[in-house]
Amino acid sequence: MIRTTMAIFSFSLAMACAVAAAAGEPTAAGDGPMPVFVLAGQSNMEGCGQVAELPAELSAPHKDALFVRFWDTTFKPLDPVKLGKHFGPEVAFGDEMARGLKRPVGMIKMAYGGTSIEEHWNPASEDKRGLYKRLTGYVTGIQAKQKNVKVVGMIWMQGEADAKYHSKTVEQYRDKLEALIDGCRKEFGNPDLPFVCGRMNASGQYEKQVREAQETVKRKNYAWIDCDGLEKNSDKLHYSTKGQLELGRSFAKAMLKLMEEAGGKAGANEGGKPQ
Repeated sequence: MIRTTMAIFSFSLAMACAVAAAAGEPTAAGDGPMPVFVLAGQSNMEGCGQVAELPAELSAPHKDALFVRFWDTTFKPLDPVKLGKHFGPEVAFGDEMARGLKRPVGMIKMAYGGTSIEEHWNPASEDKRGLYKRLTGYVTGIQAKQKNVKVVGMIWMQGEADAKYHSKTVEQYRDKLEALIDGCRKEFGNPDLPFVCGRMNASGQYEKQVREAQETVKRKNYAWIDCDGLEKNSDKLHYSTKGQLELGRSFAKAMLKLMEEAGGKAGANEGGKPQ
């Protein structure tokens, strides 16, 4: 009788998981909800890596790295082939985060080339079409629909447009980036949300100001990564296939370090370049 009951329970559990997966509800392994990461920024977050150039181990669907792309709301295994011709840091980042956390992870991505924090990602903007409002509305909408997920980190690759046109002072960019971090932490319901910024390295009249701003953010659980050595395409602006894979791995290394420090030291890290 006990064996029969256990068999029924096991079958019921398997069926429930299958139904949840079919409905787009992640059935994350481990304790608690599935950890989800937000990916945002401009063209180097969109990505110019070539899907056709991916190594075999990364070109197949990633069963432990689930992905949604603006405006989709259903988490599915990241399949590089379905991304189109190009990919961003999500391919290597998702793979490394799943390995590092030893459980499935989710990623929510929204990025647009040529956009600035001054005009498009500015949390102070009243324009409902602004990308900050779109991003936070998109993420909170997914959180409301899928209860077994939790936003636990965010990566940011942006700054080229501001370096070219907008950020005349360090404070002009830094104030808006800090406001974006504060706003996302509040909207996503995680006041200690680890946040990793890729320091931009494109040329522009205000390049020094933007880079210094990204280096000197004063928020806990913040880090920036050095992107200067990443391989670029012939345009000298967008990262190549190799560059995008290294970018994703660098983001993951910094994120895992922040998450470890936040868990072990009550979020004492006050920013800086990960060692």
